[in-house]
Amino acid sequence: MMLIPTNHITVLYSQDLTEALQLYEAQETKKKTALIYNDWETIPYLSLSDNLYLGVSRKLRKAQTNRALFQLLGLDATILRKPIEELTYFQRLRLQIMQQLLRQPEQLLFLDVTEHLSIKETQDLLHYIYGLVAQRDLDVVFITQNASLATSLQQTMPQKNQD
Repeated sequence: MMLIPTNHITVLYSQDLTEALQLYEAQETKKKTALIYNDWETIPYLSLSDNLYLGVSRKLRKAQTNRALFQLLGLDATILRKPIEELTYFQRLRLQIMQQLLRQPEQLLFLDVTEHLSIKETQDLLHYIYGLVAQRDLDVVFITQNASLATSLQQTMPQKNQD
């Protein structure tokens, strides 16, 4: 297992996701954490908009109010007019991130979400995550079996001076 820390982004790399998740949970973080899975569980009879705003306070449910968040995640608010079945995996993933952000967590925990993403989509996802971290007081943890993701994150992290 490899741990890659930075100010706000951490990566836990393991071949056993269950073990990695247990190790993470054993740290007893007191932060309000939102879990992002590789598959967004939606309620089939609800619209995309209703699924997005499920569990979100009424004040935060308007697309106009969330314009900046849509932009941060590279989405257009008109996406909410589409049926869920027409969305790509990457679009669903970003909407799931948005849903969790609307619940105002202190930390996002991504559980092996890059498995179905292309290299370009993975790079775009990281770009969006870096933007979120830069604009919000938010920690991000990736738990992944993807060694190349862990390695690339390690290479992009700021290096500490070794005096």
